[in-house]
Amino acid sequence: MISYDFAVTKQAVCCSSTALARNGLVMFDIIHLDLQTRKSELDKTNYSYFSLFYNSNIDYEYCVSKSVSNPLLLLPSKERAVVECIKHLDWIDEGLLIEGIQNYIRNFWNKKLLYEAAAHFKLPEDELEYWLEEARNEYDD
Repeated sequence: MISYDFAVTKQAVCCSSTALARNGLVMFDIIHLDLQTRKSELDKTNYSYFSLFYNSNIDYEYCVSKSVSNPLLLLPSKERAVVECIKHLDWIDEGLLIEGIQNYIRNFWNKKLLYEAAAHFKLPEDELEYWLEEARNEYDD
């Protein structure tokens, strides 16, 4: 498998489908990188091997680990990946978000860590609970 992790030359945090896929929450292309950027003019810019999503407040420390393939590439925890996808709905396809939340609930559920991540990123609890319920209802159908 070809990976473009080597192309990351400055510290970057994965987001969107890349964050969910690399955490085992969705079956999606893990070769292409979705990364956060502080440069608003690069928002939703797509290159051959990565896409950039604007976030003026990128957190390079909370619940991230360095990628084995490139220590400049930071991988968010499962909880952070879910929370940031909910917080930035324009970064992710709703179907992938639902799939990611369903797999989190089914295989990795940790209410304490999920709600701590939501609080850290100032995601209102009612918004988190809405998406958790959406995923549960979709799963029941």
